Amino acid sequence: MYRTASLYLGLALVLAGCVQATDQKSMGDSSQRRVKLATVDELSTGNVDLPRFPSLSPDGSQIVFSWRGDLWKVSSKGGLAIRLTRHDGDDLRSAWSPDGKRIAFESNRNGYRNIHVMDVDGTDVRMVTDIDRTCVLTDYTLNADGEEIVTFDGYLEGDNYDSPRPYYCSIDGGGLIRVHHAFGSHPTLSPDGSAIAFIRGNSRATRRHYRGPNDRDVWLLDTNKDTFKQLTAWEGNDDQVRWANANTLLYISDRELDCMNLYRRAVDRSEGRAERLTSFDDTDIFSYDVSANGSTVVANAWDTLYVIDLHASK
Repeated sequence: MYRTASLYLGLALVLAGCVQATDQKSMGDSSQRRVKLATVDELSTGNVDLPRFPSLSPDGSQIVFSWRGDLWKVSSKGGLAIRLTRHDGDDLRSAWSPDGKRIAFESNRNGYRNIHVMDVDGTDVRMVTDIDRTCVLTDYTLNADGEEIVTFDGYLEGDNYDSPRPYYCSIDGGGLIRVHHAFGSHPTLSPDGSAIAFIRGNSRATRRHYRGPNDRDVWLLDTNKDTFKQLTAWEGNDDQVRWANANTLLYISDRELDCMNLYRRAVDRSEGRAERLTSFDDTDIFSYDVSANGSTVVANAWDTLYVIDLHASK
């Protein structure tokens, strides 16, 4: 059992337009407010530094984020955050179930970083994968049969080529299944199940300004035709692809402003039609998530979480 603890989370709220990485910046009819996270946990006092790996509930109303190795949950409007996990290991990336009742997450509490699942209140924690390799969680979704699955990537097979492969498995456990037989990372299934977006390339995503043969690009697998298509071909890193809806992808890229910013593009349009949604020019977006209803993004840049209304930014 863990003792309940809480934080006060002030979020930078973005209602429309591009994010500016400043304490307060006018953006037409909208503005951004940046507030530090303050803890009231008896074990940790002062500001909350460096929240990481935010994930959004399906309706965009709740955020789970990792702070100092544990998971916390808070309203996407800010306010009091509740501790969900307390463990000596590191609990990192998380993803919400399609019905919003469970949360999958990475944790090394049993040695290697495996995937676990728990109820939305932090109870009934159990392991999903149990292997001696690191699993990097991408998504928690439904397959074509309506079964709840988690998608992830990892170096699980000892390949000569130093690159991860994408996998999925049932949240009830069982065998790990390759998403496809190509190398790649960050696999995510489209809402209608017709395609899987993923990343190819093996440069470090945090290696800003990298230009070279191992740069990361967004690829698409048509699950009906079993064919692959490269969607981005810029000589630099495009990473962390996610679906905003069945025909719209989000990803981060440092192709402009010398920083990792968030982009949106339709699957059936050319790369040149990608729309930049944020305007950070001194710090990268480290991680982000989009709600299942496609309305909201939460992004982590350095020591702040930003909430972006995708409908207002159209």
